[in-house]
Amino acid sequence: MGSPTLPAELLAAYAATEYRFVWAEQILCLRVNQPNPALDPLLRQQQWEGGAFITNANPRGDVLSDKANAQRNSALQRGLLKRGLPHWPGLGVPDAASDWSPEPSFFIAGLDYDRAMKTARYCEQLAFVWHPVGQPTQLCLTGLRPDSAAD
Repeated sequence: MGSPTLPAELLAAYAATEYRFVWAEQILCLRVNQPNPALDPLLRQQQWEGGAFITNANPRGDVLSDKANAQRNSALQRGLLKRGLPHWPGLGVPDAASDWSPEPSFFIAGLDYDRAMKTARYCEQLAFVWHPVGQPTQLCLTGLRPDSAAD
């Protein structure tokens, strides 16, 4: 089986979302396919190659209750703390025309792309946002299938 693709509407929704977090008293906003000249110096200063915006909410696109999502994100944060990974709480804010709700997430620095992919897959996410220093922010598909596409 090859890596599944996601429906065009879902990919468009990910691309239209703003991935917001606060670091160094700045509100930073990642956008897919856009550079982030405010974030890059912060990452370079710590000699990090990039950072990932990941949630543990709504696994495989299955919408859970706020309480269930909060418990899942708390578990993710405990794991990040245990691994000593610097992270900042964030919020994936959908386009105003979307019927999606904002999704609590984390911007995680100090991990490489492969560890970011493993973390997103562990959280059962269909995709995550990766920001490599000096390059545009990327939407990265994990290869997991949405619950609605399960056999």
